[in-house]
Amino acid sequence: MPVRSSTPKASRVTVRSIAAYAGVSIGSVSTVLNNRHVERRITVETVEKIRAAAAKLGYLPNISARRLRSGVGGKNNVVLALVTSFEAPLTLVNYFLLGLRQALMNG
Repeated sequence: MPVRSSTPKASRVTVRSIAAYAGVSIGSVSTVLNNRHVERRITVETVEKIRAAAAKLGYLPNISARRLRSGVGGKNNVVLALVTSFEAPLTLVNYFLLGLRQALMNG
């Protein structure tokens, strides 16, 4: 008989879960997360509430899903995620990006 873990699997934070937590509509959450709140006239208080809820719940956008939905794509696209901390100096990150750019240009 398999042994079950006592800790439940962490579920992915979705637009629905953020909306439920913040007490707003799914459309409002989507609009704020896509930075279209100014043109859609969402109040500053609602924007702050949604962003706070997303941060508290640990929302991370799915970059692959966004690319699929946008229809923008190709065989040679590269998505680079660079995570830094206060311990990694920005000059080191800058040198890495410059080196990566040169390698792509030359080859």
